[in-house]
Amino acid sequence: MSVSNKDRGVNKKIRNILKELFKSDSNIYTDIKNGIDKLEESELVKLINDIFTNNVVNLSSDKIKKINMSMKNVCPNLRTVNLPNVTSIDDSVFSGCTKLTSIDLPNVTSIGTEAFKGCSSLTSIDLPNVTSIGAYICERCTSLTSIDLPNVTSIGNYAFESCTSLTSIDLPNVTSIGDYAFYCCISLTSIDLPNVISIYDNAFDHCTSLTSIDLPNVASIGTCVFSGCSNLTSIDLPNVTSIGINGFYNCTKLTSIDLPNVTSIGIATFQGCSSLTKIIIGTDSDICTLKSTNAFRDTPIASGMGYIYVPDDKVDTYKSANDWSTYASQIKPISELPSEE
Repeated sequence: MSVSNKDRGVNKKIRNILKELFKSDSNIYTDIKNGIDKLEESELVKLINDIFTNNVVNLSSDKIKKINMSMKNVCPNLRTVNLPNVTSIDDSVFSGCTKLTSIDLPNVTSIGTEAFKGCSSLTSIDLPNVTSIGAYICERCTSLTSIDLPNVTSIGNYAFESCTSLTSIDLPNVTSIGDYAFYCCISLTSIDLPNVISIYDNAFDHCTSLTSIDLPNVASIGTCVFSGCSNLTSIDLPNVTSIGINGFYNCTKLTSIDLPNVTSIGIATFQGCSSLTKIIIGTDSDICTLKSTNAFRDTPIASGMGYIYVPDDKVDTYKSANDWSTYASQIKPISELPSEE
């Protein structure tokens, strides 16, 4: 019996989908195409049927080593992923899989940009062998509550932007955090990043539940990094030398900050910090550069109710320095700093 045009079309579509799905392993595709399947026949039939009926819920295989196609259209109902031998995931592979709740990729070492972007049902990420997180990888994963990335050393731009359910992060080996990496993570309450050296623009901007920060090795803070963190009360930045524009803009509950090594404070860095009554600048070498007089605008310091404490031998220098002179009456020697009760 001859094959109808319709059947030819369906068979071609099946071949194309399988070729795309398994193109990282040409041997598997060749065997499937020739009918000498490494997969069980029943599994292949079910896979093909599920692809056409959009019923793929669980993607599980120990034969696939790389994924380099988008699952959004092929498997729109995908809920779980278990691929123990996959080592590489290309850009946008699971992007938009809004029903995906869990992933198990224990041997993945490389992940492309936007890999899980918009996976709004995904609750956790555990990628023990990944060392670098690319841009937008989990942007708008709004159900994500925890991440476990023990070997990651860098986090790309917008990586976890608007992950509104994320409550805490523990990234022991991260040294660099990109622009907007955790922007608007409104449930994030604490961060533990002991080895971070650089934090780039807007990284924690509008993390409105963030209460404390401990960043012992950070050397520089970019523009708007903690802007709008309205519940931030405590911060420890012993090695920071520079703070960018609007670094702590509108951190309305921040009461004091100790910056023993700061050499540069940017425009509007502490503007709108309406509870800030004490800032300690301990740099012993040269005086810290203040980029603009509005650095302390709308703070108790600007209204005469707060103070800036500097090394005793530099009080007069600060009082007469450009921009610092605006706050001359609020500048005091560190020796007069009230003792903590």
